[in-house]
Amino acid sequence: MPENFIGPPARDFQQLQMLAENELISLRVKDLDSCLLVAMCVNASQGNGFFCCSMTQYRENFDYLLRLTKIDPKAWLNKITPTTGFRKGQVPKFVYVPAHLPDVRVFQMFGKYEPLDEELFSCDWGLAQLPGWWVVQKIEPSFRSEYLRAFLGDSNMQMRELISLFAHILRKHGGDETEALQEFHFQCHRGHKSAERAARDLALAIELRERADLIYSRYKV
Repeated sequence: MPENFIGPPARDFQQLQMLAENELISLRVKDLDSCLLVAMCVNASQGNGFFCCSMTQYRENFDYLLRLTKIDPKAWLNKITPTTGFRKGQVPKFVYVPAHLPDVRVFQMFGKYEPLDEELFSCDWGLAQLPGWWVVQKIEPSFRSEYLRAFLGDSNMQMRELISLFAHILRKHGGDETEALQEFHFQCHRGHKSAERAARDLALAIELRERADLIYSRYKV
């Protein structure tokens, strides 16, 4: 399905910055830095919520999923491929996270449970590669698949989810960006290189802030 994949995006930091700033204003969040949000997105997915790596990496991820689960590949891809929006028909970038499976009992309480949802909500997608179980945690189980497909086709929704989640973690750590980032990556990647990932985000955020300062200084009078 090569037509379903987009090539590596140009690193348009300004476009991501505007997206982050607009969503921060919309959500009335004042304690988050847009440069840090941009850094998190770029380091997670090159600032693109959809597949932008080599076909080899995609196949490795998908083969790993198939080895660990019993799924119908075509049915699984149909459930995660957006049907609307500017990414309609494209396959999202994903990494399977077997440690984060939803509680089957929750689905049964609502009278609906689909086996594919276990795999669906165990994957990471979006600008910041948020785990699917995080993205749909406030959504009734019967609507979770539909919500996630909408999420995959809407970069604004992806940024809003990131802001909402990280703002909560940041407040929990009293505004300490380093500690908040380490917890964020610990949850996302099951503790794998959390400190290293946090340091990388902070370093890129500092670089982006310095660039902005240089640009803005040209217009000072």
